[in-house]
Amino acid sequence: MTQDQDRRKAIELLDEAVKRDPAFFDAYCQLAGAHEDLYAVSGSDHTPTRLALAEAALQVATRLRPDAAETHLARAQYLYYGLRDYAGALAELEIARRALPNDPRLFELTGYILRLRGQQEEGLQNLERAVELDPRNLNTLQQISLSYQYLGRYAEAIAALDRVLAIVPDNVETRANRAEYELLWKADIRPLHQTIDAILAQGPGAIARAASSWFDCALAERDPAAVERALVAVGDNPCWGDGTILLSRSFGEGLLARMTKDEARARTAFEAARAQQEKIVQGQPDYGPTLCVLGLIDAALGQKDLALDEGRRAIALMPVEKDVKNGKSRPSIFRDNSSVGGREGACLAATGNWAACSPSIAHAELRRPKTAPFLGSAPRRSALRKSRRLARAERRTRTMKIDNFFSELKRRNVYKVAVAYAVVGWLLVQITTQVFPIFEIPNWAMRLIVLAIIIGFPISLVIAWAFELTPEGLKRTEDADLAAQTRTKPHAWIYVVIVGALLSVGLFFIGRYAAQNNTGAVRTESPGKSIAVLPFDNATRNADTEYLSDGISEALINSLSELPQLKIIARSTAFDTKENRSIRRASDGI
Repeated sequence: MTQDQDRRKAIELLDEAVKRDPAFFDAYCQLAGAHEDLYAVSGSDHTPTRLALAEAALQVATRLRPDAAETHLARAQYLYYGLRDYAGALAELEIARRALPNDPRLFELTGYILRLRGQQEEGLQNLERAVELDPRNLNTLQQISLSYQYLGRYAEAIAALDRVLAIVPDNVETRANRAEYELLWKADIRPLHQTIDAILAQGPGAIARAASSWFDCALAERDPAAVERALVAVGDNPCWGDGTILLSRSFGEGLLARMTKDEARARTAFEAARAQQEKIVQGQPDYGPTLCVLGLIDAALGQKDLALDEGRRAIALMPVEKDVKNGKSRPSIFRDNSSVGGREGACLAATGNWAACSPSIAHAELRRPKTAPFLGSAPRRSALRKSRRLARAERRTRTMKIDNFFSELKRRNVYKVAVAYAVVGWLLVQITTQVFPIFEIPNWAMRLIVLAIIIGFPISLVIAWAFELTPEGLKRTEDADLAAQTRTKPHAWIYVVIVGALLSVGLFFIGRYAAQNNTGAVRTESPGKSIAVLPFDNATRNADTEYLSDGISEALINSLSELPQLKIIARSTAFDTKENRSIRRASDGI
């Protein structure tokens, strides 16, 4: 039973549950989620009818418990899966979080939303938090591995799948996916081949869940017999899938026929695949992934203009800014379609080149000599290599543009202005700190000047970029460039920088020297008044209360010591009178 069949069976059971208990709140929430899965997760029923069923279940749940946290969570799922309203979904999740602060579902859904908005690292952090709260959630662990794969962090993606296998070691689909990550990471087909062999050894039925991986492996190894066996194991399921981009078994049969150079059989298979896909598109005319697949099939049939049109429509229906993660696969497939007919690149269907359709297989095959023959005849391999060379040239062009930008900064004297401004600004700061205190100018004026210097820095850089100072006055850089070709550039700015730097350094050291002298003078200056606090006499003559009189004297000494204008005689000197000395003798000692 496939996942779609499981979802439809779940919907039947939930419908029966709410019929028997119309107030079954949890069942309505789960029913809405099941409809949303068919609408958006698998995309097998991306129709207004399916979305309306999800909305109807949500409305009943809202009516039963309008303020429940579970209701806000269900509404967030509907906004995310059904309407792609990411901001609204996040707002509902924040409301639900007040009552469910440690519910892993909230972190999981937040991770999905952030991931589709392009915030990959933040989304991954939320998924990791969801697993901390629910360590045995296989789906979340698999999504974490997909996030790492998307980021190109294959070692961590494999580690996430290892965590899944620690819970379900016999899960053949996860074992196959782990081996495919090795292929994507190291361009090594052997782990996948060995994994498929191990699964086949378990019995004929064991490979069903990993049949698409077997198809990938056999096709990459250019083994027609194994490809045919894999297609039998695929059955009515897709032979290959990337998210919601699903290729049917008929499409796989067309690939097999093209690989064996049986063009008549290939065309028959692709026409059958097109008839199946066209029915799907008619039922879901506004769904981008189904149009992507139709475009690939039309490219295989040689209808390049139609394929390109379908590719453009698919991109328009799912722009990258709405779905960064999956939206990027639409332009990729559009690129593959546009390669038909001798254009740059290579299309899977048009050339029999699986690498052109699957970017993951493409990188592996280009780097692994053993699978290079699968790329087809030499002209096809050359076309693919040319596509890669063009991509590398485009990256180099972007790098050159960055280098040109820094060269332009130098040409427009932006660097010179930045250095000169920093030196002159530092000079002004030194002058204000030395001169303002002499005239008793308040400190806020000094702060205002420093703030103005800081604000003026980016403004001066913008002016330096747009204008240039010439003997004729301030002119736009473009106009000044023409005149500059007939004269040498003056170097007066160098002298300004040097003089300003010398003055700044001089004022800086003068200020430090003056401050040290002032500090020394303050320290050596003695107060004009002094006082001694003599010990109080204990009139009770009780030795047990002697500490009270000493304590009073010491408290007075400590308090008076805080007055800077008084010199306080030390306690040891003042307390000499307690040792049977007269006050006069004590004063002489002081």
